[in-house]
Amino acid sequence: MTQQIKPRGCRIRSLSGVLSLLIPAIFWLAPSCARASSPGYGDLPVTSQVVTSIAKAPHSGFWVQTDGDVSVISETLAVDGAPKYENVAVRGSVVAVPGSHGYWVVTPTGDLISRGGGVPVLCEGHLSKCSNFPSSPTKQEVLVAAAATPSGKGLWAVSRDGTVWTAGDAQHYGDARNEGVVTGIAATLSGNGYYIVCSDGGVFSFGDAVFYGSTGGKKPGGHNVTGIAVSIAADTKINGYWLVADDGGVYSFGDAPFYGSTGGNDGGSRVISIVSFPGAAPNISPQQTEGYAWVHANGLVESVYRPNVETTVVMTSRASGLVIDVSGSSRVAGAQLQQSVPKGDASQKWRMVKPVGNVNVVQFINVNSGLCMETPGQNVYNALIQSPCVVNAASQRWRVVSEASGDKIFLSELHPDWALSVNAGHAGSLILLWPYKGVPLPVISWIVTRAP
Repeated sequence: MTQQIKPRGCRIRSLSGVLSLLIPAIFWLAPSCARASSPGYGDLPVTSQVVTSIAKAPHSGFWVQTDGDVSVISETLAVDGAPKYENVAVRGSVVAVPGSHGYWVVTPTGDLISRGGGVPVLCEGHLSKCSNFPSSPTKQEVLVAAAATPSGKGLWAVSRDGTVWTAGDAQHYGDARNEGVVTGIAATLSGNGYYIVCSDGGVFSFGDAVFYGSTGGKKPGGHNVTGIAVSIAADTKINGYWLVADDGGVYSFGDAPFYGSTGGNDGGSRVISIVSFPGAAPNISPQQTEGYAWVHANGLVESVYRPNVETTVVMTSRASGLVIDVSGSSRVAGAQLQQSVPKGDASQKWRMVKPVGNVNVVQFINVNSGLCMETPGQNVYNALIQSPCVVNAASQRWRVVSEASGDKIFLSELHPDWALSVNAGHAGSLILLWPYKGVPLPVISWIVTRAP
């Protein structure tokens, strides 16, 4: 760590920042590499804080480091196809390592734990061995977030008090001391700078990081900001960044596009971190940001991305092993949905459509009938039916939550606290809703597979 450098740009609210505060909403999935922030401790004492973090795996899926205070035990989860390695049974910030297939976990007390092929061991496994980081940090000195250098040979780790520590080839560009409770850090593409965000929404830029605005030091809606992730444009330059708050609100700055959020409904578990990622979609450059994902304190992941995507799928209940079907393979509006033994019939296949601008929300269209899965009326106990598709109808839209197993939970947009479920474990039983309390259950968990 070198001398402190005065941060450029901080609690100034830009026009784009002001406008972005009016937007939060909802979303889903994605591909490749990552630029991320990790969690923070918020305003409460360290012992009261949740530290769950997320990183993007290089090809598909995410790594999540859970906090045992919320998720029973601290562990590393491999979500949506990310490679799984030896578990790290402590809380900390998980950081994807560029050029490798693995990650580091940086613990609050300075342990640097390596996992996966091509991931170097830094500082002999502890930050104090290559810097002046204390071997027994105080609650203000504990590490709350980390980011990798583009080479994959170093990292920055930031303390709760805003001090930045370096390992490997990372260079020090400044600290954000005495500016509030730090909750996230994100590196620039060159590795010659970084952004730091505080719980009150203040953003600090260092080195070649360009300041695009902040919330002006005012917590959006009274909620702590818990992470920052950068946006990469088609010209492979950073054009802005996203902040996420603990209620799941996502705020875009600069030209970072807004794809969605939780709509302020955290599902009963606070949102703790955010990561952005590029993708391999048609007409999208290898560097251009394809989407972003956030993680809840209990380890559940929600992700969103750019295009209007349609995939034909079969939906299998984790509880029963049966699939969603239309009763009697009917093509008539109003026919009820039920569970059936998988046969590959067209009535058991669904076109899963993710609309542009809100792609964590999906609509299911039955391949056989061309009608949409619907929650009829305001009664949450009504069995689901198929009906003519209506654009933006809340009764036909579902918010997607990813479990660590890769299973999906689908929350009704009409009844946000209720999830797609089964009412029994036998063929012919109806599809309906079940109360969702933020805890995954087999009856609301679905295995979603591409239809042949």
